[in-house]
Amino acid sequence: MLTRIVRKQLDRKLMDIVKIKRSFNSRLVALIAFGCLINSLINSPIDAQSLETSIDYAQVNDLLMIVSVKARSKYVFAKSTLELKNKNLTFSDIQILLKRNDELIEDIGIGIDGAISLPVIPMDQMEGVTLSINQKKNDATISINFGIHPPVEKTLKYSELFIVLKDVNEFMADMARIASWFIRDKVALKFKFDQAASIHVKSVKKDHRFETDEDLNIVIKVKRGLLKEDPDVVFSHLPAAIGI
Repeated sequence: MLTRIVRKQLDRKLMDIVKIKRSFNSRLVALIAFGCLINSLINSPIDAQSLETSIDYAQVNDLLMIVSVKARSKYVFAKSTLELKNKNLTFSDIQILLKRNDELIEDIGIGIDGAISLPVIPMDQMEGVTLSINQKKNDATISINFGIHPPVEKTLKYSELFIVLKDVNEFMADMARIASWFIRDKVALKFKFDQAASIHVKSVKKDHRFETDEDLNIVIKVKRGLLKEDPDVVFSHLPAAIGI
């Protein structure tokens, strides 16, 4: 399924309107053209070309299906946002349409903060589906940001927390395919706190306690033995964010 994205991105016409950003933080990190190595997951902006440009929605749908179908961790999320690059534009100037063979499926609503909700469409219904935006190239972009929600409970199971790394590594392999042998697996989670905090892994064999550093971060590498044992993980305070 995802190999179709690789083949399509080799097409020069699509490369003019599709750029690939890769990150696994809720903020944008770097712009990387197709063929470059993937640092983490995906941030995929779609630049409009001419007054209206349509692209095959399969490119977007495949990205959204990574979270909706493949993710095992409940903390992984995808957020789609409209970003205005032309300061003279407002959200009310933008129209985003989802069509099948030029027939309207959905007029995508835009929130006051630019948030949009893009549907996941079953693969057997994808033929002829396109996404269009009514602005000139580089005036507006749609970004699909993948990230990790911090937990809302102070105590949870080790596997429940660290299964997100398995999701991340499999997602990267799916998206890279050709260059996947260049990509190192992610083996640690970085917890960002807004105050001094600790994380306690209550293993039967050995208690593991981690304290925040001077930047209020804690980095923990996943351990296979602990995944199998699945002890409780206890936060003294809930983290504000999680990255890799």
